[in-house]
Formats: sequence, C-alpha cells, structure tokens
Amino acid sequence: MYCPYLYGAQSELLALRDYAKNHPNDRVLSPIIEPTKANVSNLATCLRQLSSNGILASVVLNPGQDELSSSQAQRTWYQNFSHQLTAFVDYIPAYKTNAAIGYADIDLFLNAYPAGAVVIHASSHLSLGNFQSVDQDARVRWNVVLPGSINPPQRNTLSAHKTIDIEDRFTVQQRNADYGAPEFFSNQFHTYQQYAVGYGDYTVLSTLPPSSGGQPGAVAIHLTYKDSQAGGVWIEHFVSALTQRSQGDVAGKYHDAATQLVSAANSRPAEFGNNPALISYQQQVANIHFPGLPTNKRQQILHHLCLNRQMATGQI
Repeated sequence: MYCPYLYGAQSELLALRDYAKNHPNDRVLSPIIEPTKANVSNLATCLRQLSSNGILASVVLNPGQDELSSSQAQRTWYQNFSHQLTAFVDYIPAYKTNAAIGYADIDLFLNAYPAGAVVIHASSHLSLGNFQSVDQDARVRWNVVLPGSINPPQRNTLSAHKTIDIEDRFTVQQRNADYGAPEFFSNQFHTYQQYAVGYGDYTVLSTLPPSSGGQPGAVAIHLTYKDSQAGGVWIEHFVSALTQRSQGDVAGKYHDAATQLVSAANSRPAEFGNNPALISYQQQVANIHFPGLPTNKRQQILHHLCLNRQMATGQI
C-alpha cells in the first residue's frame, strides 16, 4: 500500500483527483493529507471524488501548519470542514502528535472515532508504554511514522501489520538550475513489507508545506522512474538550458524541459511507464502548449503516484 503524505495544496489535490478518475476502486493508493490551507472547499471536493471512486484517504483533523498555525484558525477550519463533508464521504480521521500532546489526548481523540483512526507519530516524547498502548488499541487503524520523529526502540514497539513509514526522499536545491544528474530516490517499494503494512513519501516535494514561490530562472521537471539495472526508484531532473530570469520566457523554458522529458520517457518506457501525466506532457510538447507551472507540479505528482501503482501491479 502506497501512502503519500501531502499538505492539501491545490496541485496535490488536483493530482489526487486525476488519479481517482483514472483508477477507480484502486487498492494501491491511500493518501494522507495534512491540511495547511484555511479554505476547505478544494479539500472537500477532492475527498468527495476520492470517496466516490473507492479510494480512502486519511485526513489530519488537528492541523497546525501554515495558514492553520493559530488555535482560532484551527477551530474555524474544523467547523468548516465538518459542515462541508457529509456522512456519504468516506475518509479516515487522523491525529498528529507533537510534544504538547499526551497519551490522554490521543485517547480522547480515539474515543471520538471508535470505528478506527490513524495516529501520526511526529514526536518521540511519549513513553514506550504509551507507544505500546497506542499500537495495541483496537481503535487505531494505522500508525504513521514521520521521518526522524521517533527513536528505534519506539518504532520497534509498533506492529508491522498496522504501521506505515513515511520517508523524505526528495533532495531540495535552492535553485532549479542546481539540479543535476539522476539520483537514487527510494527502495521502499521492495523492502517495506518486511516491517510495515504500507510505505510513503512526500512525492517529489519537500517535507515542508508547498509555497507559491516566484518566477523561476530555470524550469525543472522532476520525474521518478524504476531503474532497470540498479533497481529501486530513481529521480531524473529535466532542466531548461536557459537558467537566468533575464533569459527567455517561462513558456519557452518549460517547452525545453518537457521536450527533454518526453524524449527520455519515450525511449525508456520500461522505466517511466505510461500514465495520464506522461500523456499530458507529450501533448503539451506536440502542441507547444504551456499549461502553467502549477499544472507542471500537478503532473509531476500524478506521475509519481502512477509509477508506484504500476510497480505494485507489475506493469513496470
């Protein structure tokens, strides 16, 4: 089971909707969403589509980052979220720990959702006994462990059949122009079943909530692929030749990077696979069409989701 950890940015939510539309009743993907935006409409729309297509997402109900960092913003968000979703929208409630949250707080949350909830471990402050109690609690559907959040003895108390490990695999560079040769990304797909029920990452994004950013000097497209010789998943960076803001325009730079990508994907289908994101890139190159940088991010995320599905189903 592949469980990407996302922050509810529009590009992420649209990628999930694209995936659900193309893979109804999928049993590979189960995303985890930690909301960071005060407006719940886009998230609610995404959850309705995932639910109607038989894909189950986990949603953090005590978010605290970005636009939801204040207590008042969190309360308002939860009220709006509760009002927009009906009983017909199926999702798993999730609770994220931090240093201020004790075992009693977790127990109180689980009491509110006795049918099953997810506990996201983002802090090591709980005792080993508390970790064991959480793990053995029948109300806990899954334990989700964020990277670097707990120590090895605490992780060892969590049962393999109900634990999901999230890894931070994308190396962020300060500038798009700084991305270079292909890099090893992850071997989780091959190894996770030894110690967990699922695995996850932040797709091709940072562990921090996405920011809008400014106009880039270079345009980059980051695509993962299954390496046919080295094994595991690697990531290739397709960067425009023009890297300064004063050079050319963003549309031209995007066409350059996308052309490189399409050439690589077409020549190595056993590594990149075939999916709606790649088809969109191919059409955009053929039509010399610039869809905008947010759509570029959406397609990169969608490709990564589809790649994990194609590996799980043996298509690549």
